[in-house]
Amino acid sequence: LSEGDIIYYRSVDSPVPVVHRVIKIKKDKTIIVKGDDNDDPDDALEPEQVRGKVVLVIPKAGWASVYIRKIFT
Repeated sequence: LSEGDIIYYRSVDSPVPVVHRVIKIKKDKTIIVKGDDNDDPDDALEPEQVRGKVVLVIPKAGWASVYIRKIFT
């Protein structure tokens, strides 16, 4: 990982997955992340919390599932 990468991780206090940008990797290997729309960074992550790195973004791809749900509900 490097600064600027977007990662997928699990927070210690929540089972919900989070996708945020790496803003700093400290010398002790902890990772500081922040959501692009957030003012403040999150708590430091341990490397073991990282589940993956975002390598492809398809804009508006999620709209298909929203449309299908509206049809069938």
